[in-house]
Amino acid sequence: MQKNGCFDHQGRSPMPLHLFHYTDKNGYDAILHTKKLLPSTKEGKAHTHFGKGIYFGDLDPIFDARYLGLDEIAATLFNRLSANNFEKFFYYFELRFPDGFSPMPRPVVVNDDKKAGFTYVNKSLYLLETEEPLFLSERAPAPGVVQLVAHGLTYWGQVRDLGSSDQEIWTMEPGWKTCQERHRR
Repeated sequence: MQKNGCFDHQGRSPMPLHLFHYTDKNGYDAILHTKKLLPSTKEGKAHTHFGKGIYFGDLDPIFDARYLGLDEIAATLFNRLSANNFEKFFYYFELRFPDGFSPMPRPVVVNDDKKAGFTYVNKSLYLLETEEPLFLSERAPAPGVVQLVAHGLTYWGQVRDLGSSDQEIWTMEPGWKTCQERHRR
């Protein structure tokens, strides 16, 4: 079952797929300027771990980010938080894939997670398998084009913008933990 949508009684999703593309400042500026996402095509685990293409998550960069925290979001989307991917958690694009878009992004299959010790589907990480750019439109999508719904600073980008240091952001407690601690008092 698709986490990111609703289904009718026959298991079809009548809702369009909404996904988020996390990126750094340079990527954000380039995507805004060109209105397209470029696929990861370089060989190597850091770039094409689950295949060549464009990677997305279904975790909201404001609400889920604050509640789950940076470590959990990073573990879900990048396997772990590292100095190499830290900057990718400050900007996002929300995209709407129209019904009938082809190929549709698919959840990735993880078969090399030594901690888990088994193969599983990461239902929050999606891959659009392509070596071609993905074109964005702020209006209704057209064939081969997806709708740019929103973009900007993620929760952590906003926190940084308000003056928090990277070290403070890196070590912030997730929202669920701070809420739990408040209720204990």
